[in-house]
Amino acid sequence: MQDDQTEVSAVVDMSSTKRQRAKEERARRKMERKQEEDQIIEWYRAKMKKEEDERTRVADEKSRAEREKAELLAKKRMQEEKARVEAIQRERANWEAQKRQEKEMYEAAMYMQEQDAKLKRKAEARERKRLEAEKARTQPAQSNINDNLSMDHI
Repeated sequence: MQDDQTEVSAVVDMSSTKRQRAKEERARRKMERKQEEDQIIEWYRAKMKKEEDERTRVADEKSRAEREKAELLAKKRMQEEKARVEAIQRERANWEAQKRQEKEMYEAAMYMQEQDAKLKRKAEARERKRLEAEKARTQPAQSNINDNLSMDHI
């Protein structure tokens, strides 16, 4: 009877060992599945992070490109405005120089007219003096001739 019990006990022990091994095997497989799932989840998370990083990088590059484009456009506008202001300043300076030159030419012409008028007056005064001097020289002689003529009548 004891042999039967030992045998039953051995069979129970064996079945218990088989059950234990089966249980351990299920636990090992479950753990392996869990590890595989964790690896898949980790891979998926890494993939999502990589895609998000790429989207962020592309958006940053696009934003940077747009910002650079806006800066270049602003710089171009500033240069155009500066060129326009400089052109206006040059035009104004040229206009002022032209007006100054016209004024100087007018003043020079007026000065020349004044000088011509002075010279003309001087020439006229000289001519008048010369004529008066000539008249004064010839008139006494003329009056003598007239006197002589009137005396001849007498």
